[in-house]
Amino acid sequence: MSFKAYKITSKYGDRIHPIKKQKIFHAGVDLVKVHRSPIESFTDGSVLFAGNGIKGTGLGGYGLCVVVKDDKNKLILYGHLDEICLIKGAKVKKGEKIGYQGATGNVTGSHLHLEVRRIPDEAAPFGFRQNRRDTTVDPLIYFKTFTNAILKRGSKGNNVKECQKALLLLHYALPVYGADGHFGKETEEAIKLFQSNEGLKIDGIIGRNTHQKIQEPSIKYSGHFIQKGSKGKLVKFIQRKLNIKRDGIFGLITEQAVYSFQRNQGLKSDGIVGFETWKSLLNYPLN
Repeated sequence: MSFKAYKITSKYGDRIHPIKKQKIFHAGVDLVKVHRSPIESFTDGSVLFAGNGIKGTGLGGYGLCVVVKDDKNKLILYGHLDEICLIKGAKVKKGEKIGYQGATGNVTGSHLHLEVRRIPDEAAPFGFRQNRRDTTVDPLIYFKTFTNAILKRGSKGNNVKECQKALLLLHYALPVYGADGHFGKETEEAIKLFQSNEGLKIDGIIGRNTHQKIQEPSIKYSGHFIQKGSKGKLVKFIQRKLNIKRDGIFGLITEQAVYSFQRNQGLKSDGIVGFETWKSLLNYPLN
């Protein structure tokens, strides 16, 4: 799929809302063919929702819509459809018809609202967060194939910014410049840490492998406490960062090592890896 078949009537970013008549961030792109033209899927994936978007579900205002979780763990929203051709739970292939262009929901005319959400909630709110700018991706960038282009210190632009936003969402620190679209020393150091944590070649350069891992990281905070009795790859990662035996079992030795790390970092010392301890571990160089 490409955008060649569509006229782009509203891009991703700040705009004057056509109904509210005020400046509001537009978290997707508006695409137009002809009313009731077939709308094909931009990706392979699984249908998480197919129906009328209701207020409070993260889909309010989008009328008849479809949400697809793609193979990069992103949610693709197709909004304002006139008719839907798929059901929840269906598997969809790139290029497969998902519905027809329409004017349902809050619209001023027939079009497709296409949105890419970073947070893969499989139920309401389907990746919707109030901070739309940092929890969505520009579809015009996302659906362009990532070629062998290399991003490194000195690179600038939207591709750099999208990678920086992904790093921040994974809790890597960019404390001075944030996601500014400029690949400087701060971004380079964060990329090196990311590469080290993910077992990639550590060069501070975003090539194909690093870019793919940023989209689909192996190491990602679960949102739950990791503590005595926990098991698995996140425990093994913690043990690797603390330079202790890596057996994937959070026992007494791991608990004591976490205590020591927390004290040294000025954190609450409870031997439990919660969000703040996780962030500190993530941004702590491997021994």
